[in-house]
Amino acid sequence: MKTAMDRSGRVVIPSAIRHEAALKPGVPLDIRCIDGSVIIEPAAAEARLERRGHVTVVIIEPEPPGLAHRDVESMREQLRRERDEDTLGHAPTKE
Repeated sequence: MKTAMDRSGRVVIPSAIRHEAALKPGVPLDIRCIDGSVIIEPAAAEARLERRGHVTVVIIEPEPPGLAHRDVESMREQLRRERDEDTLGHAPTKE
């Protein structure tokens, strides 16, 4: 997919890529140059430990976005297929 940079250095990430990468407006991004290639990735969330009563918990800021139901179901189906192929030695057949 191609896009262009404007005179101010702004780049529009195509919607298909934003969707696939689950990028939402306001999500912090890391940008760097490696061997002449520009790499843009969601910034790693900051995490800290906090004591709550007798339990230590991890606090992630900003709170990560939730997963869409369809993404969870797609991953479950993919894992199920991989497990069946490992167990059966082939993809299961529908009866």
